[in-house]
Amino acid sequence: MDADGHVIYIKRFSKFLSSGCRIDVLTASSSIVNRLIATKCNSDLRNPLLTQKALLPFVQLDFMKKHLKNMNSTLLKKRNLALDLLKEYMPRTV
Repeated sequence: MDADGHVIYIKRFSKFLSSGCRIDVLTASSSIVNRLIATKCNSDLRNPLLTQKALLPFVQLDFMKKHLKNMNSTLLKKRNLALDLLKEYMPRTV
């Protein structure tokens, strides 16, 4: 974090948990975070606070790392299956 408190770092959890779960993580000075939270709460229509609070321990307790490893393995298997099926059934001219 910068010493002057001007930097805002944002990271997105885009659908790796579930298709409807789109939550961002924000790191900034406490004054900026407090203002952004107040603004978000006033305009939040998509991600209920309950979902956001449920995600916090998931990230803090390293469950996310395990989940990502599992997702990586699962997606790799699906990719390999798709490639095998394309090789088998897709015309060679495509």
